[in-house]
Amino acid sequence: LDKAHRQGVVHRDLKPGNIMVTKPGAKLLDFGLAKLKASASSEDAADLSALPTLQKPLTKEGSILGTFQYMAPEQLEGKEADARTDIFAFGSVLYEMVTGKRAFEGKSQASLIAAIMGSEPPPIRSIEPMTPRILEKAIRTCLEKDPDNRWQTFTDLKRELVWISEGEVVAETPLPTARTRRLSWAAGMLAAAAVAGIIGWNLRAPELPRVTHLRVSLEPAERLQSTALFNRPARTAFAISPDGRHIVFSGQAGGNTQLYRRALDQEQATPIPGTEDGVSPFFSPDGQWIAFFASGILKKVPLSGGTVVTLYNTSASNFYGGSWGDDDHIIFALQEGGLSRVNASGGEAHPLTTLDTDQGETSHRLPHVLPGSRAVLFTTSMITGDVGKVAVKVLETGERHTLIEEGSDARYLQSGHLIYMRSGTLMAAPFDPGRIELTGPFVPLLEEVMHASGSEVPSLETKAAQFSISENGTLVFLPGGIYPETLRFLAWVDRTGSEDRWDLPLRNYMGPRLSPDGQRLATTVGQSHLDVFVIDLIRGTTTRLTTSGEAGAPVWTPDGRRVCFNLQSGGSAWRVADKSREIEPLTKGEYRHVPSSWTPGGEILAYFEMNPDTGFDIWLLDVKDGGEPRQLMQTPAQEGCPEFSPDGRWLAYASNESGQTEVYVQSFPEAGEKYQISTDGGGSPLWSKNGKELFYRKDDQVLAVSIETDSGFVAGRPRILFFWEYTGSFFRSYDISTDGKRFLMIGR
Repeated sequence: LDKAHRQGVVHRDLKPGNIMVTKPGAKLLDFGLAKLKASASSEDAADLSALPTLQKPLTKEGSILGTFQYMAPEQLEGKEADARTDIFAFGSVLYEMVTGKRAFEGKSQASLIAAIMGSEPPPIRSIEPMTPRILEKAIRTCLEKDPDNRWQTFTDLKRELVWISEGEVVAETPLPTARTRRLSWAAGMLAAAAVAGIIGWNLRAPELPRVTHLRVSLEPAERLQSTALFNRPARTAFAISPDGRHIVFSGQAGGNTQLYRRALDQEQATPIPGTEDGVSPFFSPDGQWIAFFASGILKKVPLSGGTVVTLYNTSASNFYGGSWGDDDHIIFALQEGGLSRVNASGGEAHPLTTLDTDQGETSHRLPHVLPGSRAVLFTTSMITGDVGKVAVKVLETGERHTLIEEGSDARYLQSGHLIYMRSGTLMAAPFDPGRIELTGPFVPLLEEVMHASGSEVPSLETKAAQFSISENGTLVFLPGGIYPETLRFLAWVDRTGSEDRWDLPLRNYMGPRLSPDGQRLATTVGQSHLDVFVIDLIRGTTTRLTTSGEAGAPVWTPDGRRVCFNLQSGGSAWRVADKSREIEPLTKGEYRHVPSSWTPGGEILAYFEMNPDTGFDIWLLDVKDGGEPRQLMQTPAQEGCPEFSPDGRWLAYASNESGQTEVYVQSFPEAGEKYQISTDGGGSPLWSKNGKELFYRKDDQVLAVSIETDSGFVAGRPRILFFWEYTGSFFRSYDISTDGKRFLMIGR
């Protein structure tokens, strides 16, 4: 922005959707509403003067241009915009980055404008108490109503922010001992990692376990190392020493990752020098050393600090656990392939296990060496998408067998138990390490233990669980469970990108579909267990249409009486929206059938089948004649999301036949010539109500294409309507209002 302003360019539409974070840094996009000041005369601006110019100004005096949420007061009044207008928008973005909340809110454009013009946003420190006062003051100055009271140039503002970031700025308010208030859905999850509830549990006691709650601050680290989705630790984030006296964790501070050591009888952790970028720590059997992984290298360092020793250069980007045996060898796992073993003093690593590709194994991970180093437990990751299995390999004989059919991250306890993770629950069973076999049934030990997955894909449950246990039976864990619900909101967004959020609870909404009259909404809600809900937008009531935990992708019939949906167990079903009748099967099959669109009269349903052998294929079901499903498209490519035009003469769909997903249209019911609609990738096609436009999504863009069908089929060039930050390109995750002026979007 500083560079743009020096060249005489005012952006006029600064907002999060126009900022992209790339490896080299943050990039500012979409100068489509930018203005070149007539006074710009620098040499840098000379090139700009060669650009094509409009004969008439883009806006006239008194008009409003931009995105309301981040507009400066002078923009809302239709006054001339200058550099200070962008500074106000920048302050709004920075406020949102710090607090997780927008600086100005409103349930309508009128109330939003009133808030920007006449009210002040809540103090940042009332939302995020750890914010340095000097940063809050800098943001407040950006948000002054009068442009003369703001920072006057981005040069000055940039200098101030650099000074704040490089200086030793500390917060005046100490971190509360027990912090339970959620800052926002994302920031609240980070806070949970920063003040983890750590529980010491003596598992060896014969009577009811004695539980001690310890709330341990990670200071001076800001949070546990987090590289997975939703800021959840992607690998083992911490380990407790064998004697139960120390915790070592991988922490982040100021964007930098390293290992920290914290004695349980001390108030603060200590950074361990030389462990920069360190992750996945684990102890030596005597507790004197810590092994860890950093930048592709397996290393170790004394617990008390000292020289860091390189053990093995793996040249790998991902590390999925290690275990230090009492024979002074380390067994470790990389992202792909089997386990390897290396001497704890360093040297060459040797393969230990090989994948059983015939059974669909993709990796072996999360090793745990049993006492005496006779055998090693490990988790298998499967290509089928199923949850992993816990296997054991006897090192002397090479014998290998499966101990647990569905589970991951198994560890042995000195009490004679085997514990492992299953869907966020820590399970335990008696185990004989001599015979290397289970001697009793598994029982739940502890629920809601955080799993590293943070994903709806079960196969990712083969990543690390966030717990560690000492030889004296002290269990340390991070609460949270494997599937905490992702919180998202619903909003109307007009063609300029202006947003009006719905007053509904934050939930993990997916695949929203408006009823034909626009008065009800069907949507999938859930995380690991999915069900279809119907929301009456007039009365404000919510009805749970399914209760199986395996239904999704709802679609209304054209008469608005029924909602059809797919079943994860296979096929599809439908039900009367008022639940006056039970669920009835619609299509049957071994694989999921995802309903997508009906012909205008409700005679034919287009859906796509998710077949692991042939990919996504489009099928048709004629419900009027009670006919059998018939296949419309089956190729080596993925075809899905079929959408009938309002007149039923054309079918839009998405396919990756060209090597990337694109949107196509072909005639219906007779399959004539095929037309490619998108030009550089895209999916999720959606027709306008009059059939004159076809919308689709590409990454965070919503695009529109003009369609003419009076004399054949003619498609215009795609044009970007607005940017939206959530959901992908293939599955349809948005809808359009009955008047065709607004889009129903899911946001986060």
